[in-house]
Amino acid sequence: MRIDAWLRASGRLHRLAVALAALALTLAACSGPTQTGGNVNTTAPTATATSAATATSIPPTATATSIPIATATTRPPTATKAPTKAPTKAPTATSAPEPTKSAAVTAPTATTAPTGSGLTTIIVPATTPTPEAQAVPIEVAKDYTSELQTFFTTFYKARTLAPGGQFDIATTRGLTAPPYQEYTIDLLQQDVADAQAGKLLAVTYTDIGVKLVQWDQGNNGGGTAVAELTRTMHTTSAGNQKNDQTATYQYRLRRQPIAGDAKHVTWVAYDFYNPGASAWVSDLINQPTASSILPELNAFFQEFYGLRSVKPGDQFDIDANAALTAFAYHDYTIPILQRDQGELQAGKLTSISYSDIKVELVSWDPAATNHGGIATVRVTRTSNVVRPAGAEAPDTSSYQFRVHRHTDEQGKARWIAVDFFNPTANAWVSASAGQPWIVPESGHG
Repeated sequence: MRIDAWLRASGRLHRLAVALAALALTLAACSGPTQTGGNVNTTAPTATATSAATATSIPPTATATSIPIATATTRPPTATKAPTKAPTKAPTATSAPEPTKSAAVTAPTATTAPTGSGLTTIIVPATTPTPEAQAVPIEVAKDYTSELQTFFTTFYKARTLAPGGQFDIATTRGLTAPPYQEYTIDLLQQDVADAQAGKLLAVTYTDIGVKLVQWDQGNNGGGTAVAELTRTMHTTSAGNQKNDQTATYQYRLRRQPIAGDAKHVTWVAYDFYNPGASAWVSDLINQPTASSILPELNAFFQEFYGLRSVKPGDQFDIDANAALTAFAYHDYTIPILQRDQGELQAGKLTSISYSDIKVELVSWDPAATNHGGIATVRVTRTSNVVRPAGAEAPDTSSYQFRVHRHTDEQGKARWIAVDFFNPTANAWVSASAGQPWIVPESGHG
């Protein structure tokens, strides 16, 4: 039954309800402010309430340079810094590396909110993101070789430097893709630095010729190619020094149709055969790193000093020691080992052992030669020498070596000690021997 109908049906109950209501009003007037727990707050909290609200409010709209607090810690959609070189992979041709969170994008305190607005925004300073690589259309020709001729003409035009001008890095980026993109952009930026420093004045290219070596057909007119490129580069350096260089290189390229444009396609060079390293750039990405060679170096020097140890009554294995050395260091260390062998045979030396061998990598050049890299290491070890008169005091010393990671034609690698810093002469033994190189480009194995 509805309450209003019930009241109309019973006048007596109605009068009772009125009396009870009057009594409640009287009691309320005598009791003071209502408490909900804790002390009574008799001050209107308008200012505090407004500030607290603005600290967490989300504005209904935001301009291009404003970020609502609720999204202040999200990452911006574009990169804020150019890709770096890291032993990490190069970014794709159509995307920039994802930036890290900006410490500047933080929510303000409650007291910084505009009074009475109920809204707060954070103004982020404008940044200039790294431009994305823009595809460069190449006109469709009668054959792929003709298209590649247009491609490389455009490619080397972008790498041309007129006096007072600048290189076209944007076009170079658009004509390349990883892993070759980062490799060649880094080289071009070095040329930019030389030009800005006044060391490089002009660069031009002539006699550009292309030969299609291999074509692998893909879908819808796309595919990949291996091309051989010959060109002559003309440079003018500070002091009007001129130099001409003719060279032939190999590239791997990818052809891709352009949707809605039957008259143009895109070509990008994505790999390059580096003649200095005798390897494709894509292969060099997987070459040994400083962290990957350290276990190999530790194992090498354990073997190295193991072979230079000798027990009472035994002799050194000169041939095995010689196999771990080469060039100037071989000529320096093997005679010393032969001298020690003579002392063993003469009864002047009883035994030699090495302990606490520690290897520290000082530097690593993986492309030092076309058959492997060269590492400079600092080795600390304790030698324990025993003679017929008794044991000598243990000697803990550190020495520097240059060791070569030689890779044979089957791709098998082994380490060879090729140089040693002689602390007595304060020079590398290669320099003392007048050797013009540490390891030759070829002719050993």
